[in-house]
Amino acid sequence: AWYSVVTDSLPGQTHPTYVMVLPEAKTQEETPEAILINGEKQEITNRQENGVCMVPVRAVAEALDLEVGYEKVDGVQTITVAGEDSSVVVTAHSAEAKSGDQIKVLDAEVYVEEPGTTWAPAGLFSLLGISVEETADGLSFTK
Repeated sequence: AWYSVVTDSLPGQTHPTYVMVLPEAKTQEETPEAILINGEKQEITNRQENGVCMVPVRAVAEALDLEVGYEKVDGVQTITVAGEDSSVVVTAHSAEAKSGDQIKVLDAEVYVEEPGTTWAPAGLFSLLGISVEETADGLSFTK
């Protein structure tokens, strides 16, 4: 609030000239939406960030029997998710994913949250041939 004139009388008197109301900050939201792996409900938390469903990479990958690798060289964090026939490589703070010879753009950037959870858009797993869809029961991953 801003005010312009203060009188010398006691008690001091003033009237606001302008009042600014700021919107509530948008933050990441953990969602109660269930994660289903091959039809079975998992104890994995996901987040909605700017309309994109973000999932913890290692938790979802291990539930799908995929291998996850993590490497940090010269401050650059690289995460690899590998299945039987294919793999996807992503870099933290980037929305690009390399699958074979192709580079795909994800719906949001991959990031690492301390103490070491990597969050990525759920669509990352579709690059490995896994069906990813939102159903009435929750977010479903089918191998």
